[in-house]
Amino acid sequence: MHSDCNHIILNAAESALSDEGLFQKGSSRIWIDDNGWYLTIVEFQPSGFAKGCYLNVAIHYLWQETDNLSFDHGGRVTGFIEFSGDEEQFMSDMTDTVRIAIRQVRKYRKFTDYKYAKKQVLKAKAASETRELYHKLMMCGLCKDASARKFFRQLQAKHSNIKFPFEQEIYDEIEKQIAPVIDDTQAMYLYVVSKIMGQRDSWRRKPGMERLCEQIVL
Repeated sequence: MHSDCNHIILNAAESALSDEGLFQKGSSRIWIDDNGWYLTIVEFQPSGFAKGCYLNVAIHYLWQETDNLSFDHGGRVTGFIEFSGDEEQFMSDMTDTVRIAIRQVRKYRKFTDYKYAKKQVLKAKAASETRELYHKLMMCGLCKDASARKFFRQLQAKHSNIKFPFEQEIYDEIEKQIAPVIDDTQAMYLYVVSKIMGQRDSWRRKPGMERLCEQIVL
């Protein structure tokens, strides 16, 4: 039954999401919408307690060096869609769920407009203030907005309160790599672009991610 559940999820998602321009990450329950400086992730997340899935749709910013597809903006969209054994009903439920995913993907495609994206990023909250400030810094850098300096200074001020390794990594980056370019909006923009392109190259070499576009315009 579990394999039937997975087959139904993949069958419901495959044609609809492919038609929408997404690609499946290997044979997983994850689909990717490539938007240049960010990826939109659609995940049909399994549960350890029942057959079925949750729907997660989120943006992953490509200016950060990581091997994980983090949910930087967005997250869980639906409650648990359970497979009770009725394949016809579950297929109907999944068809509806995929439609919801597509609506969210289209909403997140608005982030390709830098002005819109900056407005959303600057008002967003995150579990980690350090990561939140970092995303705001990099978004402003991508927009050639001098406000990046404000977030740079706020991150510098947090150095004495570092608690986690990722915070130290961010601090090291801003001191060693961003500090020399922060006062030049064009240089800062080029730095952010280089981070994005480096991550795109890194992701494209990973299994299931080969379909990321090689040529993009930022």
